[in-house]
Amino acid sequence: MMTRSGLPSRLRLSQRLLLRLANAIDVARRAYLMSQIGLHGKNIVLRPNITITHPERLLLGSNIMINHGSMIFASGRVTMGSDVVIGPGSMILTGNHVGEIFYGNTETQPITIGSNVWLGAGVVVTPGASIGDNVIVAAGSVVSGQIPSNSIVGGVPARIIRELVLPFEPRHYTAATEPGEPLT
Repeated sequence: MMTRSGLPSRLRLSQRLLLRLANAIDVARRAYLMSQIGLHGKNIVLRPNITITHPERLLLGSNIMINHGSMIFASGRVTMGSDVVIGPGSMILTGNHVGEIFYGNTETQPITIGSNVWLGAGVVVTPGASIGDNVIVAAGSVVSGQIPSNSIVGGVPARIIRELVLPFEPRHYTAATEPGEPLT
């Protein structure tokens, strides 16, 4: 028997079952990742197909979204404030190869991302970078060094495009579990 879509009904049923199974696996994977993250606030959204290495060294505030296909290599520690959006395909990398022999010869540096930060699609944050509060990083940028608060940056390497003037006072809680509690 054929369905309206032109596919046999058994094939449509198989597709629906596989989709449900894939969704269940994704939900279980996200739950596992959340249980492994070192410290986190409320409302953490992990989209499908993300990679987080050393999740125990990842510290997240509240209201965080890590989008599809993003990678966080947190061996050197990554700290994010609250209200942070990581665009699709972005990379946050705390390790770098050093010396003439690359295999196994790495060093790490911590990365700090403030509150109310938006990293556009495909942004790369390199070891030791520090991004202040109220920052927008344009898609495809490479962030290294210090990015001051209240700025819009972009490019390779990321440079200040202009100051960010907010029409409102952002919520500032860097909570581990509740607004107002410090993120340690």
